[in-house]
Amino acid sequence: MKKAFAFLTAGLLLALATGVGMLLAGHLGYQAFVIRTGSMKPTIPPQSLVVVEKGRYEVGQVVSFVKDGMVVSHRLVARHADGSFTTKGDANAVADTSPVHPAQIVGGVVSHVDRLGFWVVWLRNPLTLLSLALLGVFLWAVVPLLFGDPDQLSLRVPSGSPPPA
Repeated sequence: MKKAFAFLTAGLLLALATGVGMLLAGHLGYQAFVIRTGSMKPTIPPQSLVVVEKGRYEVGQVVSFVKDGMVVSHRLVARHADGSFTTKGDANAVADTSPVHPAQIVGGVVSHVDRLGFWVVWLRNPLTLLSLALLGVFLWAVVPLLFGDPDQLSLRVPSGSPPPA
């Protein structure tokens, strides 16, 4: 049980560090997004977390851009005379039909971590956060009872008092 508690504590600390890292990254010129579809396979699998450097990109690079209110990550395959770009998912047979304008582009993908996006989405859910908080309170209250010093946890009756009935 001690190993499970240590594993759970390490997991909670890792989740907290990941969240803090993502918040700090936004202030340092980077953003993180979750790849939700298989359009970039095998380069970037679904449920990956991509790190994007804001405002820096070039043709041939995978970029994240805003399209219809959603963030999409596809490769820039061509630049047009008007400054817009053609994009294409690596797994897609044809290029995207609508051009992407520079104002839509967040930046170029500089790194990705497979399957970390799943955990980010999971941790952003308010019910997940509530569940983890309740689990933390439960462990804080119960673990000392299970693994604490038995002599310190026993009920002591002061001398001279009648024994409990």
